[in-house]
Amino acid sequence: MNQRQDIERQIATAAATGLISAGYQITIYCDEDKVLSRTDDVTAIIGAMFSSDSDAFMVYQRQPEAEGQWERIGWVQFIYGNSGWDVINDNTVNLENALQAATALGEELEQKFS
Repeated sequence: MNQRQDIERQIATAAATGLISAGYQITIYCDEDKVLSRTDDVTAIIGAMFSSDSDAFMVYQRQPEAEGQWERIGWVQFIYGNSGWDVINDNTVNLENALQAATALGEELEQKFS
């Protein structure tokens, strides 16, 4: 694994960990294909990523009024192959708090390697 790929993996792991720690579950899409259904297993999430040029997290939150029901509340877009630290290409604003550690790591790695 080269340095860029390692950086992408670190940031993706921080993003998944932050989202899961905030109580969310994640479904992963690679291009248009679902590659992993809603889960809170960070190891499985990272294992399902990096097979193409991009992945997207669809992020779900449990609905308190409907036991066992989950609602999609946002998304995170990953694009691979650029500088590494910029792997999170875009996301919905409502997830920014859960992505703080990933964002901070990306900024730190940008300063270190750019």
